[in-house]
Parts: sequence; C-alpha cells; structure tokens
Amino acid sequence: MKAGLILARGRIRTLGRDGLATHSHLAIAAGKVMAAGGAEVMGLRGQRTRVIDLRGAAVLPGFNDAHAHVVYYGLTRFGADLGGARSVAEIVRRLRAHGRELKPGEWQQGMGYRVDELAEKRAPHRLELDRATRRRPAFIDERGGHAR
Repeated sequence: MKAGLILARGRIRTLGRDGLATHSHLAIAAGKVMAAGGAEVMGLRGQRTRVIDLRGAAVLPGFNDAHAHVVYYGLTRFGADLGGARSVAEIVRRLRAHGRELKPGEWQQGMGYRVDELAEKRAPHRLELDRATRRRPAFIDERGGHAR
C-alpha cells in the first residue's frame, strides 16, 4: 500500500508504545499513520502521494481543538448577556440592569456583543462603561473569547 500523504523533513513527534519519539518523515494512508521514521519513509510514495516538505517545522500529536469554550461558557452564566445589542446605549442599559442584581464590590461581567452590530461601529468607551457600572470593577468581552 502506498501513502496518500507524506510529511517530510520535519521534526515530527509521535507518541506510541515506546513513548515519545522524534522522526523526520511520516506516511499516512486512509487517515491513519502507516509509518514514521527517516528518509526511508519516502519508499511509500506512489504516483498520487502528496508530499509536504516541512522544512524543519514541527508536527505534534494530539493538539485537537474541539473549540467548545467550556470555561468561557461558565463565565457567561454570571455576566450580563450583551449578545444582539445594537448600540452602546443598549449595552449600558443591560449592564445597569445586571448591576442591580450584584452585591456591592462584586465584579460585573458582560459578554457577547459585536462591534460590527452596534450602530456606532465601535466598542463602548471606558467612561460610558463607568456610568453603567458605577464604582464596581467590570469586564466586558466583545466576541466570546475570540481574537480579531
């Protein structure tokens, strides 16, 4: 059987029965690793094999991102829901309403608004947020933990 994909000339870490190992080449067929080793892995190359020259880049096992944002979801249960807000004024109103439910000195959180959905097309200014949160420490997050 020939490989469908060969990763070549890299620093490929594998974790098998013998523990952690480093190889320069990795052959994959039908979604499964068929060989790991040195340049001899190129012997599994067929006419339709895709070869990716890693040029020394690293390949690591098990870095799978289910992208569930579990911790972030938990934090949203304590904060003001700012999702769907259409203006800075609406964000301020929601934060004020949420703040009435909190104890003095308790942090105020608000999450989920999107700048591109606000009429102002900008994030709330600190002074606007201060009017909403008064003397309370506060944190708001625009997009649910994603970087721009």
